[in-house]
Amino acid sequence: LPIFELLLQSFLYLLNFEFILYYHKKSCLSMESYMEQIITLQKNKCYSATVIAQGIGGEGICKIDGFTIFVAGGVVGDELIVKIVKLNSSYGYGRIEEIVSASPYRCEPACPSYKRCGGCQLMHIDYKKQLEIKTQYVRDAIGRIAGLDDGCVLDTIGMDEPWRYRNKMQFPVGYDKDKNIVSGFFAPRSHEIISVDDCLVGSRDAKVITDAVKKFIIFIFCQNDIRSIL
Repeated sequence: LPIFELLLQSFLYLLNFEFILYYHKKSCLSMESYMEQIITLQKNKCYSATVIAQGIGGEGICKIDGFTIFVAGGVVGDELIVKIVKLNSSYGYGRIEEIVSASPYRCEPACPSYKRCGGCQLMHIDYKKQLEIKTQYVRDAIGRIAGLDDGCVLDTIGMDEPWRYRNKMQFPVGYDKDKNIVSGFFAPRSHEIISVDDCLVGSRDAKVITDAVKKFIIFIFCQNDIRSIL
């Protein structure tokens, strides 16, 4: 029995080694193909691109030479000049340098802080198209990711007026670059606070409350001359 166990352990060890070796070779080949793909794109260089889909964070998704590039602010149907700002092994990020031909779904955001604020991601897209995008998010999650039948996903039900619907919001408080007290929302991927006086998706009651709290905080700051009370 001990000999049999030793032989079995040796066999499993060799099998595991071959398994690891196989996937190591496979991953190396995949990495080589990715590197060949990356060579066709260069960081800080501009390319023509068409937005073919919307990412889960609202960014536009383009294919440049078969390579996936995420572009903040892009809308399905946009014809763009995109500058590559970051490249990974299988995808990259770009910045809009020029909108050659705007998508029919592109619209002007109603919020003056939208382009800097990180609270909303789809306000530059027509509302009816936003509903289609949200429906597709759910279908992708159920069908493509979970591998289930996405036929059960119905169209997203919209609102007559897509404003003032949030009843819970958080407003960070801090200093801006000039040491003024500000309250609003964090900029995307940052801890910089973007001052927002009135969030259009927040309830009107929320604005009344936040205005009162801001006045109180400013009063306390001025009276005590302290850097933070929250």
